Amino acid sequence: MDQLLAYAVISVEGTVELDSREALLTRLPEALALTDAALILNMENATFRDISGLYAFTCLVQEAHQGALPLLATGLRLPGHMSLPSQASADLLLHPDLPSALSWLETGRPSPLTAS
Repeated sequence: MDQLLAYAVISVEGTVELDSREALLTRLPEALALTDAALILNMENATFRDISGLYAFTCLVQEAHQGALPLLATGLRLPGHMSLPSQASADLLLHPDLPSALSWLETGRPSPLTAS
């Protein structure tokens, strides 16, 4: 977990699955406490293997949304048969990489990707 400019960045590596879900859920609120500007979940080096990882994602989005805190995800790659839970899809701004997310936050330009 890092602070970059006024934003909190969580970089996830490896897989997010049932065995790692609790660790992710523990770290997410800590990151939210670091910023009142935006939270970036950097998934460029992560993969998802089952729905429990997406559950952690949904919890993060719900907590961020309640505080009106922008939540961005970078490098999110899901297997073709998986999709984000509907609440996460509604509140998550997807960007291909961290520089793109930072550029959007600093300039206000529209997100190049949208959650589907």
